[in-house]
Formats: sequence, structure tokens, C-alpha cells
Amino acid sequence: MPHCPARRAAILAIGTELTTGQVLNGNAAWLSQRLTDLGIEEHQHLTVADDRTHILAALRYLAMDADLLIVTGGLGPTRDDFTRDVIAEWMGNVPLYFDTPSWERLQERGRTYGLTMVESQKQQCWFPEGAEVIVNPAGTANAFACHVAGLPVWVLPGPPSEIAALWDTDLQYRVQPLLPAHKPTHLYTWNCLGIAESALGELVEAALDGSGWQTGYRAHLPYIEVKVWVPLEQDTDQDRAPWFDRIEKAMGQWVITRMDEDLAALFLAAVPEQEILIVDTATGGLLQERLAPYLRLHPHGYLRIETRWLETEADVARQVEYLLAEYATQPQRIFVIAGISKDGEWALGLRAGEQTLIEQQQVPMARLRNPGRYQRYATEWALKTWREWLFGSRE
Repeated sequence: MPHCPARRAAILAIGTELTTGQVLNGNAAWLSQRLTDLGIEEHQHLTVADDRTHILAALRYLAMDADLLIVTGGLGPTRDDFTRDVIAEWMGNVPLYFDTPSWERLQERGRTYGLTMVESQKQQCWFPEGAEVIVNPAGTANAFACHVAGLPVWVLPGPPSEIAALWDTDLQYRVQPLLPAHKPTHLYTWNCLGIAESALGELVEAALDGSGWQTGYRAHLPYIEVKVWVPLEQDTDQDRAPWFDRIEKAMGQWVITRMDEDLAALFLAAVPEQEILIVDTATGGLLQERLAPYLRLHPHGYLRIETRWLETEADVARQVEYLLAEYATQPQRIFVIAGISKDGEWALGLRAGEQTLIEQQQVPMARLRNPGRYQRYATEWALKTWREWLFGSRE
């Protein structure tokens, strides 16, 4: 197949469940992040319903300005799964061929799980002539790759877990020959909290002035992610350290995590193995939701989280005092987050033995009209502050 350096990629998501809002299109975001990390610009996402005419029109439109096209969805065994047929039409009305190894794999999968493969399952084993089958290690529908007028096209099933598995086992290697011809780089990231994107950008650009490095920014509430691509020939401790020192100094107190760190995991790692109670009257359960994925993987038998609903009080610091006093006979350590005032205020507390710490906070740009924004911000700031208290770096 011809080689085509991929500088610009597009993603087409197929499924009426996506266009009607029943399911969010997380696949496009997930794939875009992986392509961006490799230096490929992900410049267009389209979502269309299970409609042959609309799918074909979307394929033709995206192909006009893309070096790589990824299609997701519509490879299953039901009547509304006809992505393969539309792709075959787009390729020039090529016929479909039945891939016997795909059917044998399906039958073996059925035997493994004690299932009988019905006739309709065979639909997943037909592919456009000239397409290359890509084995799906996590599901029943194999993916496939083809070229249309020199454009590389990957056609993937819709379930996110299957796309992730296909990326790990095949696609990340398949994309390597398509990478644009530029100097390889290493991506470094910082997540910042409590500062506007524009103000943060000015600090970072001033700190990196003269480096020649590429920078980028991404707002994902409540964080602002700073991205810096360092050329590999400069990616040594000696060359990188002076610039990183400048970045860290410029961003200062706003930096919360670096690279793939997650604040919830960092907080739990700092929690001592003793009985602890967290009382939350501010985030509406978001704090518990934030910690839950890590607690499911690594349960903390000594950690208890209690979500309560209290009427707003003007003095949120006093509300924390009341809660600490109410639970005075409870565990050795108690963390409290309380209050949602009209000015976006909340307060945090910690009692550890005879030590009591209380800190009052306010959401930047107070009087936020969106309670969800307030709660997400307060949740992250609570995890950050409590972790610092545990390490004794914030007293």
C-alpha cells in the first residue's frame, strides 16, 4: 500500500446513539489524544447517524482535507451495522469478501464463553475487497484497514475498550510509518489550577522565550493543562533542566500535577493506614466519585467517606468548626470540606490528634453561576490541600 505522511487526521464516528445524545463520543477524544502525542494534528471530528447517505457524504467530505481517516462504529451483527458496506461503496463499489479466519475466531470465542454463534454473527466477517483485517483482541468484530485514493483509512468497532485494545496491539505500530517528517519530540505536561488560561499562557511563553520549543494549552475543567514538546536532541537533564526550572518558577503555586499524575491517586497514596473519616458537605458527592476508581482497585479498609447535605451558612469556616466538634469522638484523623456560599466560598478542615487546621477558600471569579464548576474546583483544591497537610508542607 502507498505511504502517505499523516500530518492531519480526521475521525468519523457512526451511530444514531451518538447523534441523539444517548452516548457521548469519547472515542474521538481518546484517539485524538494519542495522535496528538505522536505529532499528528487531529483537525476534524464528525458524528453521523446510522444512515448510508450521510455516512458516505461524511467520508467524502473528510477525505478532502485529511492524511489519515479513522472511522468508528457500525461493524456489529445487527441490521443497522453497515459501515463495511458504505466503505466498500466509497472504495469504488468493490465487492465484500468473507474472511474465514474471522469466522473461525468468532466460533472459538463462542466456545470459550459457552455461546452459540448464530447466522447473523457472520455479518462481522465480511470485508471490502483489498482491505486488511485487524484482529480485535477485546471483542467480536474485527477492524480493518484500507486505502481510498491513497488515503489510509482505519475502520474500528465502536466500544471504547475494544478501540483501546486495538490501539495497544496494532494501531500504535501501524501509525509509525505515517508520522510526519519532523524532528521527534517528547511531550511534557503540567496541570494547573486557580489561574486563567490566558494569564497562564503569558507566564509560560515568557519563561520559554528563546527555547524554540512548541507549546500548547488545554482547558479541562477545572484544570488548565500546559503542554511542551521538547526536541529529543535537547531532551537531556543538562539541556532541559534550566528551561524546566524557569517554567516551574513561572507557574509556581498553580501547578498541581505533572505528566500522568492524578491528584486523587496522589492524595490516597499519602493517606496513612489508620482510621480516617472524610465528611463532605460541599461537593454533592463529587469527592467520593473522584476517589472511587482508585478505592475499587485498592480498597482502604480504614477510610470512610460521608456525604452530607447542609443548608448554606455565611461563615463556612465556622461550619467546619461545628463539624469537627460534632465528630470529636470519631477517628484520629478527620477531613472536612464544607460550605457553598453565594460568593463561591468553602472551607477545609483537618483534625489529627490535638492538631486542628482550618482554611477558607474561594473560587477564582467568585459568584460562579454554575454549581457544578464550583464543586469540581472545590474537590480538586480539597485533595491538594489535604495532601499538603498530610506531608506537613502547608500549615
